[in-house]
Amino acid sequence: MTSTTTPQSRPGTVFRVVSGNFMEMFDFFLFGFYATAIANAFFPAGDELASLMMTFMTFGAGFLMRPLGAIFLGAYVDRVGRRKGLIVTLALMAMGTLLIACVPGYATIGYMAPLLVLTGRLLQGFSAGVELGGVSVYLAEMATPGRKGFYVSWQSASQQVAVVAAAALGYGLNRWLTPAQVGDWGWRIPFFVGCMIVPVLFVIRRSLQETEEFKARKHRPEVGEIFRSMVSNWALVISGMMLVAMTTVSFYLITVYTPTFGKSVLHLTTSAALIVTLCVGVSNFIWLPVMGALSDRVGRRPLLLCFSLLAILTAYPALHWLVHAPSFSHMLEVELWLSFLYASYNGAMVVALTEVMPVEVRTVGFSLAYSLATAVFGGFTPAIATGLIEYTGDKSAPGWWMTFAAACGLCATLVLYRRQRLQGQEKSSARLAA
Repeated sequence: MTSTTTPQSRPGTVFRVVSGNFMEMFDFFLFGFYATAIANAFFPAGDELASLMMTFMTFGAGFLMRPLGAIFLGAYVDRVGRRKGLIVTLALMAMGTLLIACVPGYATIGYMAPLLVLTGRLLQGFSAGVELGGVSVYLAEMATPGRKGFYVSWQSASQQVAVVAAAALGYGLNRWLTPAQVGDWGWRIPFFVGCMIVPVLFVIRRSLQETEEFKARKHRPEVGEIFRSMVSNWALVISGMMLVAMTTVSFYLITVYTPTFGKSVLHLTTSAALIVTLCVGVSNFIWLPVMGALSDRVGRRPLLLCFSLLAILTAYPALHWLVHAPSFSHMLEVELWLSFLYASYNGAMVVALTEVMPVEVRTVGFSLAYSLATAVFGGFTPAIATGLIEYTGDKSAPGWWMTFAAACGLCATLVLYRRQRLQGQEKSSARLAA
C-alpha cells in the first residue's frame, strides 16, 4: 500500500485525515459561538450572567471528558491502529452534535433539556479527547523527513477552517434572520449542517490507509501495559500538559470567546464580532503551516520560548488598550496579534509534543497531555474570562489568564528540552561505555 508513502498522494492523505478533525472542531465551536442563544433555550435564569455562566460551564464540562477519551480511546488507537480509531471518534462526535441540535428547549421539556445538552457535550468531549492526538500522530508518522513540523501543523490548520466556516455561517444567519429568529431557532441550523456533513466525512475517512510506521511495529502494547507506561511517565504528561496550556487558552480566547467578548463586553454588533472571528481563523490558517515549516528549519525550542515570552509581555496590555478604545478596527488588530502569537507557538508545539512522547504510547500520551490541558485550562477559558471580568471589574482581565498560560508554556519548554538534552547525554555515555 503506497497511499501514505508516495509524494503525489500526500496532500490527499492530509486532506482525508484532517477532514474529520474539521468536523470535530466545527461542532465544538458552534456551542461557544451561540452561547447566548443556547443559554436562553436551555439554561433560563433570572440573571443573564448566571444563565451565560451555566452555558459556559456546560461547554467546559465537555472538556472534562477529554482525559477519559484520551486514556480509553487513545489506548484503543495505540493498540489497533490510527485509521480505526479516527473513524470511531468521528462517529461519537456526530452523535453528540445530533443530540444538541434536536433537543427541545427548557420551556418544552423542563430540566431534561439541559441534561440532554450536557450529555451531548460529554459525548463530544469524550470523542475529542483523542481526535487531536490521533490526527497529529498520523500526520507525524506519514511526514517526509525534515518536514514533520509542516505536516503536523495541518492538524491545527484544519481547526481554523472550522472556525472560518462556523463564523461565516453565523454571519450569514445574522444577515438573513432577525435576532429573535436566531435566538429562537436559527442557532440550530449550523448544528444540522454539521450533521449533514458527517456522512461525507465518514466516507472520506474510511479511505484512509494505516501508517507504514504503525504497521512496521512488531509490538502492539496491551491496554494494561499502556496504562502502566502512562503512570510511569506521569511527569512527562504533566510537563506536556503545561506546554499545551498556552495553546489551548489562547485558542479558545481568540475563537470561541471572541463573539461573546465583542457583544457583551465591548458592545459591538454580533456581525462585527463574527467578522473578527472569521479573520482570526484565516490568520491562524496562514501562520500555522508557515511556523510549522519554520520549526523544521530552526527547531521547536526557539519558537516556543520566543512566542510564549511575547505573550507574557503583550497579552494584557493589548486587551487593556482594546477595552479603553473599543472599536471594530481595534478589536481586529488585537485579535490578529494574539492570533499570530497563538499560531507561531502552536506551529512548533504540536509536533514537539509528538516527539517527546514514547513511541509505543504516542497517541495516548499526546492525547492525555493535550486533554488535561484543555480540561484544566482551555475548556473553561470562556467561563474564567467571564468570571474574571465580573470579579475584578476589569474588562481586560482575560489578558491575565492568557499571560499565566504563556508562563506555563515557557516553563514547560525549559523543563522538557532540558530533560531531552539530559537523556541524549545519557545515551551518548552508554554508547561510549559499550
